[in-house]
Amino acid sequence: MPNYLYNLIMEERIYASGQFRVTGQGIAVYNSQESSPLMMTIKKPESKMYIALQVNEGHTAFYIKRENSVEPELLCEKSGPEVGFDPNRKIPYWLSYDRDKLAIKYGKGHCMDETVILEYSFLDNIPLSEERNVKMKMCEFFDHCLKREIQIRKITEMEEFEGVTSDQEDSSVNGT
Repeated sequence: MPNYLYNLIMEERIYASGQFRVTGQGIAVYNSQESSPLMMTIKKPESKMYIALQVNEGHTAFYIKRENSVEPELLCEKSGPEVGFDPNRKIPYWLSYDRDKLAIKYGKGHCMDETVILEYSFLDNIPLSEERNVKMKMCEFFDHCLKREIQIRKITEMEEFEGVTSDQEDSSVNGT
C-alpha cells in the first residue's frame, strides 16, 4: 500500500460513513460521478483493524490491517482499463461483505455476480479441516454479533492529488 494511503487511513480523513443494516454483512454502495481514487474500509467502531478496498483509475486492491501489524497487508489486486473509476460517468461502486463465506467483493454497476471485478475469500484453498481455525482467527472481522462501520476516504484530499472538492460532486453512500 502506498504510504500516502496508509497515512490517509491513520489520519481518519473520513468523507462518508455508515453501518451495515445486517450485523456482520452487507453491501456498501458509493454513487459517484468523479474520477478520484477512494478507499472504502470496513471496521468495528473505535478499532484500528480494518479490511479496505482501494479504487484508483485502472487499478483496485483489497488490504487487511490486523491488530499487531504496522502496515496493511495486500490481499489481492487487479489492474486494467475497466477495474477503476469511469471518469465523468455516474455509476455505483460497491463492496460486498459476507460473514458466512469470509468473503469480500468489489464491483461496478448493479450489485450482482456478473459485475464483480475483484473478490477475495479467506477460505479459498483452505482444507475443510482448517476452516474452523480460520473462522476463529478472522472473528474480529467477520463475527456475526459485531456491528461494522463502513468508511469512505477520498484520496483526493491528500496533497499528492488534485481533484474534485466535496462541494463540486454528487455522491452518496448506502449500507444495506
